[in-house]
Amino acid sequence: MSETQVNTMEYRPLVTILIPVYNGEKFIRDAIDSALNQTYDNIEILVVNDGSTDSTEEILKEYGKRIRFISKPNGGVSTALNTGLANMRGDWLSWLSHDDKYLPDKVLKQVERLNELKASGTDINKIVLYCRNERIDINGKFISRKNHSYNENETITEAMLSNIKNYNICGCAVLVPKGAFDEVGQFRVEIPTVSDADMWYRMMFNGYRFMGMNHVLVQSRQHQGQVSKQKQQRCEQEQSDVHCEIATKMLPILESKEDVWKLECYLVQRGFEPAAAIVETYYRDTYTKKGHIRRFWVLNFYRLKHKGRNILRAVYRKLTSK
Repeated sequence: MSETQVNTMEYRPLVTILIPVYNGEKFIRDAIDSALNQTYDNIEILVVNDGSTDSTEEILKEYGKRIRFISKPNGGVSTALNTGLANMRGDWLSWLSHDDKYLPDKVLKQVERLNELKASGTDINKIVLYCRNERIDINGKFISRKNHSYNENETITEAMLSNIKNYNICGCAVLVPKGAFDEVGQFRVEIPTVSDADMWYRMMFNGYRFMGMNHVLVQSRQHQGQVSKQKQQRCEQEQSDVHCEIATKMLPILESKEDVWKLECYLVQRGFEPAAAIVETYYRDTYTKKGHIRRFWVLNFYRLKHKGRNILRAVYRKLTSK
């Protein structure tokens, strides 16, 4: 899009690109440079240095007034995000992990979409946009991207079910109105490995509609230094606990037996057995007290599929993270 076209957009909000970083000397330049290279010009770049002990702060100083940065004692990514929320100047938040990158039109494409929605009479203050992402290795070389396409007109319930099934919403892919955080609160510091997933569902439960965009605008780096890999056991436990909370909150708002069945299947597919057990109890109490052979075989097929996927994923990560 030309500069003239950018400037003729009716709605041109200030967007804060928030980059939390801890010991990010290997990748932080790539992240900041990708933010500086955005084709949408009404942005601020806010970096929160979460107590780094490497050369991260020296690198941040090299950028001078092109970025703002705040240094704080180490407390985890959730505390860094919350510090950023408290200090952002923008109307919208675009989160960028220090080891990921934006493609040049990431923010522009999403602001364009906001303009389209606004022109159609949609209340954009209750909208969260998210795009597709692709995986890159430690050297920035392309690895893969999901073939799954987003339904751009999902209801809130459909978006919840779809995200449980496919894990669509990457934290670095979102564009979120500042008012959403004012309404639902900060990221939960007690679940640092999954505080992003928890946040998106809290917004959905508060009436925010997540709208997918079928544009690949983010590059997510695959490497062994990621928190989810360093603390895999904790991550798995936090994911399980959060999905128990999500399932419990979702059941009263699901309108059909079919949706309850989908929820149980998707939780089993993702390996969240305690959450699936909550749904199974609800299903039996609400619809039938008897078991069905078909249910038994379908769910066990998904369990075997999940185990096989985990084996393949472990091999894949080992090969692509070197």
